[in-house]
Amino acid sequence: MSHTLSTPSDIRRLYAKLAGFTCLLLLVLAFFSHRITGAQLQNNSGFWIYKIVGQILVLAVVIFAILAFRKKDVPRIPRWSKWNLIYFGWAAAFLALDWWALGRLAAHSSLWLAIVAHLLLLAGIAELLLGSFGKLSLKRTLRFYRTELFYSAGAAVLFYSLLNVLSRAWEPLATFTQKSVQSLFVISGLHVTSAPNRTLLLHKFGVRFEQSCSGIGLLIIFAALFCFVAILDWKKLNHKRAFMALLVGLAGLLLVNIIRVYLLILGGYFINISIASQLYHSYTGLLVLTAYSAVFWKLSYAWMLEAD
Repeated sequence: MSHTLSTPSDIRRLYAKLAGFTCLLLLVLAFFSHRITGAQLQNNSGFWIYKIVGQILVLAVVIFAILAFRKKDVPRIPRWSKWNLIYFGWAAAFLALDWWALGRLAAHSSLWLAIVAHLLLLAGIAELLLGSFGKLSLKRTLRFYRTELFYSAGAAVLFYSLLNVLSRAWEPLATFTQKSVQSLFVISGLHVTSAPNRTLLLHKFGVRFEQSCSGIGLLIIFAALFCFVAILDWKKLNHKRAFMALLVGLAGLLLVNIIRVYLLILGGYFINISIASQLYHSYTGLLVLTAYSAVFWKLSYAWMLEAD
């Protein structure tokens, strides 16, 4: 029996599993980034590598989804079964142990404990992948899309390198974000004071707006992926509408990032200061970008294909 069936159910299952794994991965990386930063481990024992690898991996997943969507056939994707739950259970166990290991590592520096913490985190992510797809679905997906996976990995590394180069122009955007967030606090009735070096002072703490607050990385990734899709579909797109959609998409993402930063500071003010001081450097931005991009393409792609 053939392993490639172009049925709507197979396509829906493939994208549901891909979306599920992406969201779970981002949540895990966000929580563990928070844990690593809180334990002051971000510059020790090689934990800094997860910020780079995590961003490249998320980029690769998004690019893969774009390339896979263009294929007419998909591998046969079985429904979820009890094995998915078992894999998720193992993932939860590994990640819980890793959470404990990171806490111990913060109190007592140890090479062996650092190695164990790395292995537990990687094992947890691997089990999340198996839980999201299932062993058979994952095997078929890797075999069927091996070319797309290769190109996705290469393009993700290229985009990440481009991001590092272009993101040096973050300061004007960080200043704009600071002024915008300050305006939102004034509208909310909370007293804030602007200080030098792009800093906002609240009653309980102060926040300095750095590169991670500016949203420039999100804008560059969004624009790069948009251009990637535009190149692939150049002959099908209405170029005028595509350009308008790009401008609207960037403006909307800028607004969404301002709201993201505002809500993080608000969470720090009313709930816990660590929300404002640490989650900037987590994967909340990528999580927002993923959700925003999904809505953007759902609403705009068909419109960009229409003739004026």
